[in-house]
Amino acid sequence: MSSISGNKQIALAFCQNYTKGAWDELADLLDDDFRWKSIASQRRQSSVLTGIPPLNTEPGYDKKDTLSIFRQTQEMCVDGRFDLIPDEFTCEAERVAFEATGYAVSKQNGRIYDNRYHHLMRIRRGKIVELREYQDTLLVFDVWMAP
Repeated sequence: MSSISGNKQIALAFCQNYTKGAWDELADLLDDDFRWKSIASQRRQSSVLTGIPPLNTEPGYDKKDTLSIFRQTQEMCVDGRFDLIPDEFTCEAERVAFEATGYAVSKQNGRIYDNRYHHLMRIRRGKIVELREYQDTLLVFDVWMAP
């Protein structure tokens, strides 16, 4: 198997393990120096968003914090279910880019979370070293934070 097709399989396994809540398997895919960044503006200008933490602080979340955030997110979902469905991959060298759909229902308010993502992973020696996540951050606020 080529490194490019192997990297695509790693990205697929990431999505599958996230959806299943298979945290040990997901942790095995992440390098010890892993970083996750949700790329978004750090500015909060309206009174509605005052106090909402920025998603894009440097250097990004490490492996331990990322796994904790992923677990907490699934715990906020009806039936602990958060589907991450990948689609349309582009792979080159150590980079895997793909679109995905996230689907969940908030346990707190019944709102539907159906975000669209673009993920960019960097994979080295069979481990994910970086995940950059682009998404609709207004939907994140609307479903998980807004009153």
